[in-house]
This record gives sequence, C-alpha cells and structure tokens, in this order.
Amino acid sequence: MRLFYALEPDGESAERLFKEASPHVEKGVAVENLHLTLRFLGEAEPDGSVELLNTARRFKEINAAVSEVRNLHSATALICSGVDSRLAEAFGNENFLPHITLTRKKSDIRALNTLVGMPLKFTAVSLMRSEFEEGQRRYTPLGTRFLSPEKPFKCVLFDLDGTISDSAPGILGSVRYALEKLNFSPEDESVLRKFLGPPLVWSFKTYLGFSDSDAAEGLRLYRENYNEQGGKYIAKLYPGVENTLRALKEKGIKLGVATVKPEVTAREVLEHFGLTKYFDVIAGSPPDIKHAEKQTVILSALNELGIKPSEEVLMAGDRLFDIESAKALGLRAFGASYGFGGRAELKTAGADYISDRIEEMLSLF
Repeated sequence: MRLFYALEPDGESAERLFKEASPHVEKGVAVENLHLTLRFLGEAEPDGSVELLNTARRFKEINAAVSEVRNLHSATALICSGVDSRLAEAFGNENFLPHITLTRKKSDIRALNTLVGMPLKFTAVSLMRSEFEEGQRRYTPLGTRFLSPEKPFKCVLFDLDGTISDSAPGILGSVRYALEKLNFSPEDESVLRKFLGPPLVWSFKTYLGFSDSDAAEGLRLYRENYNEQGGKYIAKLYPGVENTLRALKEKGIKLGVATVKPEVTAREVLEHFGLTKYFDVIAGSPPDIKHAEKQTVILSALNELGIKPSEEVLMAGDRLFDIESAKALGLRAFGASYGFGGRAELKTAGADYISDRIEEMLSLF
C-alpha cells in the first residue's frame, strides 16, 4: 500500500485520453483510475493532510497539455505541461514531474506520440491510496477537494434514487413483485440491479425483453407495490446528504430535484425524510405519461426556477443517464460514486466531478 496526492481529470478528459491510448498499451490503467501524480507519501497518512487538501480550493480548474511520452521506471507515462507550479509548491515536492501513468509496462512510445498536445482538464486534488490486489492495482480516494470552477455555480439539481437516498431495497422489491405477478423469472437475477436508475418502462424492455404492453403492465404492478404498499419508504438517506443541503441553502444556492420518478412520489419520499424545506423545485415525471426522459425533467426544473441551462448549473447524479443528460444540456455534472453506478460508469459518461462522499461537493462553493 502507498499514499500519494494526485490531480484528477474531469470525465471528458479521462475518457478521451483512455480511448486514444488504450489501443497502444498493454494492461493500461482503467479510465476511472487515470490521475496525475503530485507527490508520493509512503504508507502513512501525513499530519495535516486535510488542511493541505483544503489549500487546493484556491486553485481554479487546471488546463494542461501532454508535452511528451516517456518510459519511466518500467512504466509508460505522459508528461504534462501547463500545471500550475504553485500547486506543486503547495504540496511540497521539489522534484515535481507532473505525469500520468498509462500502463505499468513499457510501450512503444512512437505509437503514442499522437497524444502530444492533447488538452486535459483537471478538476480535483485527492489523497489517494494505492493497493495491489489480485494482480491489479486498486486506487481509492481517501479525501477529495474540487478546484474552483471558472464560473461559480448558482444552482444545484439532484437526482433522487442513488444520490439522495439509497432506495435499492424498495425498488428491487417492487420489481420482483411485478415479475412474480407476471409469472416471469429472469435467468440472471443480478440483471435486476440494472433497474436502479433508468426509467422503468425502458428497463423492462431493454433488460428483460418485454413488449410495450408487458412493460406498461410491469410498470403498473411495480407502482402498485412501490406506491400503494409502501415500497417507496424502504430506503435511507446517504450519509452527509442533509448537512450538504443545509450548507448549500445557507450559501444562497438554488436547489432542486430532477428525477424520472413521478413527481408526486418524489415529493412524498422527500417529505418522509424531512427534506422538502431545502428545495426550491421538485421536478419529476408528470402523472399523464408513463415516464419522462432525464433531460425533460432537468429542463422542467430549470424552467420553474427561471434559470437557463449553462455551466453555472450543477447536476448531481449517480448513473450515466444523469451525467449524459446534464452534459447534453451544457450543465456541469457531479457523479455520486457512492450510489448505483460507480466511478467507472460516471467517468466514462463524462462527469466533471466524482466523489464517494456528497459533502465533498461543498468544496466547489
């Protein structure tokens, strides 16, 4: 095990780099693990590590470019230019060489020369733990501070399931109820986990091969259990959610919920948890349609707030549907990796910021 400080690229930069580099490297670093090493620390967490991470708040998003490709210490790495030297000084590394490891093996760097000049954007500084498990290196962020955005955020929209509340038991229980009523048993029950996040009709059709009519009946039975028999209340808040909402509200940030869950159900769930007081708007699927697309409810929330889609709006969600919808509308995206999707899915979808702890969002404000 070893600890180190690292700059983390936003999802678009990481995915572009991974896509261009992966055909040319053997056993490359996974897209969610790409990082720029700032300073190695050994095995002991240093005193004052939190304070040191907090110094990163004064740095704005860092734009850098790949200046060269090297075989470094039995690994292939990218050397980046344009990283603020003050940041290196803040982290106390006199021999600062900003680099991104692509693979632990040496590669033919001539095949990677096309990466030179590639622009990269870094949006976070993390204290990382590196461990070698089952033949692979695993990276875990122990603490993250996000760099200040170029334009301050004036609004945050939150997904509900998997971002505010861990509703998996209630959702999966209601899906199983619907399938039992339909006398349908999936060949692989693990496929039901895929129902966490996407619109239900789409999930019935995509993951189980239902026809339009069967999917509609599946949705009706799901809601029979979820809404009428109390499945919606079989959930719990993720740690730090209410503290984060309270802090953002005190800062004067407009807050909203944008969920494909029916709006009336979303309100009932939020009331159950005592959270409605924090939100200026709660947008969900209208009662007269079977489901709404994520972009539709995001636009509905912003319209009610009188805010135009822009980079001054942050959308927080746990699945690729949240991230891709936000990016398509020109919003910034915060990936809640503690939810149902995970870091790899969120990074690949293009999340600007990713965190295992929702309270870390506050370093953006």
